[in-house]
Amino acid sequence: MARYLLLFVFLKVLLPDVVYSTQCFEPDCNKAKFNYNPFSCLAPSSWAAITPCWSTCNGQRQSPVNIIRNQAVFQSNLQSFSFNIGVQDRFMVSTHIKGFKTSYKVEEDVILSKVNQFGLNGKSFKLDSFHFHAGKFRSSKGSEHSFDNEFQPLELHLVFYNTEYPDVKTAAGNADGLLVIGVMVQVYPGFSLTPFPGCENDYKRTLSNLMGETLSSTEYPDSSSSEETDSVESFTRLKNLLPSNRGSYYTYQGSLTTPPCSETVTWVLMKCPIIVSKSAMEAFQQLEISSTGERLGVYGNRRPIQRDQQNKPFTVLKNF
Repeated sequence: MARYLLLFVFLKVLLPDVVYSTQCFEPDCNKAKFNYNPFSCLAPSSWAAITPCWSTCNGQRQSPVNIIRNQAVFQSNLQSFSFNIGVQDRFMVSTHIKGFKTSYKVEEDVILSKVNQFGLNGKSFKLDSFHFHAGKFRSSKGSEHSFDNEFQPLELHLVFYNTEYPDVKTAAGNADGLLVIGVMVQVYPGFSLTPFPGCENDYKRTLSNLMGETLSSTEYPDSSSSEETDSVESFTRLKNLLPSNRGSYYTYQGSLTTPPCSETVTWVLMKCPIIVSKSAMEAFQQLEISSTGERLGVYGNRRPIQRDQQNKPFTVLKNF
């Protein structure tokens, strides 16, 4: 009798997880789902097994990474950014919401040129959109990348694609297709500002206002839905998105930090952070991401570190 009772308990505890894992597998890549709940079989640790098209999520060039500053290699041919517009020039963006992702789609041509690292040989990249990653509600650990194992409350990603390709989706399938500028985002007041050597406190009032105005009254559609919602169009400037020190950065070869985790990204991580308001961060984290009313801040939308220079070596270059 005791043996059968133990067997019943075993099945009661483990069988639901087995069934749930089977239900999470989706052979059709277009129908596959993912989330950031660490207790779910849709969690980041399971992305590669959810659908065949996401197998790259277990690849060798995965992002995000932990950058050890004193192990970055100086390279003199890395140039400062060269854009086709001035940092003060306004350009139009529209807010797009789909699943776990809120992105600001850039509606005008913003071109980054003369990109030389990793064999890109002066190619140009067009700014497609920008978006944020954050952790749990009011958590100071929200960035995806880290410097010397230190995280920041938010991380801003500016997604560019090679102008040799017609759009960002096509570019993502090519080795030289994507370039993402990552900016560490600090929050004030309410959070202590981690010192960044050689950087000034760079508060972005306009970006804070943009986030508050476009996100505070917006809700995500059901995360199982393929529908996308748009908000009214607004304007921003490169000055509002990049730190005052725009010439100093780290760069490495990596991947998208969401499925399908394509290993086609040249990462540019700015040496210096920017600062936004606490209300701006909370407006982002309070967005609803499911029909149950779950807030993004319950689990966040940050993928854990995939590589560290100490246990999974990779090359990081810097230009300062």
